[in-house]
Amino acid sequence: MAGEQTDEDQSVRIPTMEERLHLTRERVETGRVRISSTVRTEQVAVDEELTSTSVCVERVPVDILVDVAPQIRTEGDRTIMPVVEEVMVKRFRIIEEVHLIREMTIDRYKEDVSLRRQDIAVARIDVDQPAGSKDGQAS
Repeated sequence: MAGEQTDEDQSVRIPTMEERLHLTRERVETGRVRISSTVRTEQVAVDEELTSTSVCVERVPVDILVDVAPQIRTEGDRTIMPVVEEVMVKRFRIIEEVHLIREMTIDRYKEDVSLRRQDIAVARIDVDQPAGSKDGQAS
C-alpha cells in the first residue's frame, strides 16, 4: 500500500528533560550587636621600699712623701682618691686624700593610686525589635 507506513518506518519521539541549577546569594540581617564600654577606677595601695645612695666628700690632710703616685683605692664603702703634687726632690708628696663615702638609705614609700580598667559588654539585638528597644539585650 502506498502511503502506509510500517512499524519499522514509524519513529516515536520521547521528550527529554534537563534540570539546571541557578544559585544566588542574598544578605539577610539576622541580628545586631551593641557593644558598650565602661571604665572602672580602683584604688590600690602602693607600699614599696625606695633605695637611694648619696656621696659625702671628706678631705683628709696627709702630707707624706712617696716615690710613685698612688692609685685610687676602695676600702669598704669608701673610695680614696690621692691628690698629689710633684716636688723638687722628684718624689711625690701626698698632701691630702679625698674620701668619698657612700651612704645608703631606704625609705618607705606609700601612696594610694587609681588604676583604671575597661570592661566591654556585648548584647545581641534581634532583627524583629526596633533599634531603640532594650528587651533584646543579653547580659
